[in-house]
Amino acid sequence: MTTNFNSEKGPVTTLKTLLKALPVFVFIMLNSLGCSSPVANHNQDSGNSAANKPTSGHAPTSVSAQGGLIQNGSFETGPDPGAYETYQQGNQSIAGWQVTARTIDYMGSYWLASAGKRSVDLDGTPGAGGIAQTFATGSGQEYVVAFDLTGNPECPPPIKRIQVSAAGQSAVFTVDPSGKTRTAMGWEKKSWRFTANAASATLQFQSLDGAEEKCGPVIDNVSVTEPAN
Repeated sequence: MTTNFNSEKGPVTTLKTLLKALPVFVFIMLNSLGCSSPVANHNQDSGNSAANKPTSGHAPTSVSAQGGLIQNGSFETGPDPGAYETYQQGNQSIAGWQVTARTIDYMGSYWLASAGKRSVDLDGTPGAGGIAQTFATGSGQEYVVAFDLTGNPECPPPIKRIQVSAAGQSAVFTVDPSGKTRTAMGWEKKSWRFTANAASATLQFQSLDGAEEKCGPVIDNVSVTEPAN
């Protein structure tokens, strides 16, 4: 007797045919119901590259949020000064800044900074020095200079004096570090406004202490911004 091993071939073939046709049937039904194809959605999402994303409409800016128009306002970018390092007039080791008079001390671990780990004593070893940075401005535009100020508490003069200037305008600030220590520096927030008169301005901080003083006004956390109103 011969066994017919293909006796079920007909029904099996029919079932396979129906299974193959099922995705096409589902696709047709989805379209008739107004549903979109998952494959189509995937292709649309994968095409949504960064180039196709909406932008804010503002040109990118290179200034830091912390310093506004000023680069390295907290003096964190520069060679490691250890406890501190003395820089001479003309030195540009602190990124964005130049020493403009005599010497300054680039302070590291010697005491607690106001922001980050570094600050500048404007009386070097010995002082009295200054630092400056030039940045772009709009002529006739008012700007706000903000900075943190204290004084080196370890030696005279008892009252430290500092001049802040830009665009031919200036202001003098004083600070008394009496009772302050290297771990409690007594930082004070200061601000001053000036009006630009050209396409750029140079902001300068200058110690008004004596030429041979070693413990001067100390600054940190410098920023220049446009006023809110």
